[in-house]
Amino acid sequence: MRSKPWRFSAVLLLLVIVGGFIPPLLRQRETTLSLRREIASLREPKPELIQPIAENHRLKTLQISDLELKTLEEDQEAFIRLRNDGKAIGESISQRARRMPPRKQMPVRAWVNRGTALPSAALETVLWAAAAGEVDIIREALVLSADAKDEAEKVYESFSDELRARYPSPEHWIAGFILRDVPLTAFSLFGSNGDGEKVKLNALFFQEDGITRKEIVFEMVRSRDGWRLVVPVTAVEKYAALLKGRLPAERK
Repeated sequence: MRSKPWRFSAVLLLLVIVGGFIPPLLRQRETTLSLRREIASLREPKPELIQPIAENHRLKTLQISDLELKTLEEDQEAFIRLRNDGKAIGESISQRARRMPPRKQMPVRAWVNRGTALPSAALETVLWAAAAGEVDIIREALVLSADAKDEAEKVYESFSDELRARYPSPEHWIAGFILRDVPLTAFSLFGSNGDGEKVKLNALFFQEDGITRKEIVFEMVRSRDGWRLVVPVTAVEKYAALLKGRLPAERK
């Protein structure tokens, strides 16, 4: 009978000791569970990060290797060399064209209407028409550049009725002044450059002594019915000044 109180006290002491450990264990368990939930949340992909990550992966696939980069650089260097070589060849051809010895001088009496099938033929036809006073042939054989056309139409708007009767259109008065402006001296072509649509002809006009000469560059353009002489805006401005009496109208 004396042992029962002792046993009761031992059990009570055991419960107190165990009870003292339970709350910390529970708190530790709760902390562990909370950490696990937080870790799981961090492992889940965030919607706001999915697109940047995908873009990063896409950019990585677009990156080129060092070998590919070296190949591209070599190709670029080769292209630059070819472009420079092509430019040098073009300049050499142009220079040789300009240095061509002049063809035999063609006196005015030898000019003829050669049609417009070739640039040089079309130019000679214009010169022949100027010497023969054939204004309509000149008008049909020329074309105004865009700037020249605008300027010619602007000048033509100020024409009096008398001038309009003489020149029915801007092209008519330009052709009329080309007729007066062409040098009536022997000429010779000494070079040309251009492509299948536009060509520049270098011509020399000689004075009576056969030595003094004037160089003029004529631009020709292909049309549906042959080659035509291009009239630049500078020529229109010159003829407008002649029309107003600010420049002498003599042939040069």
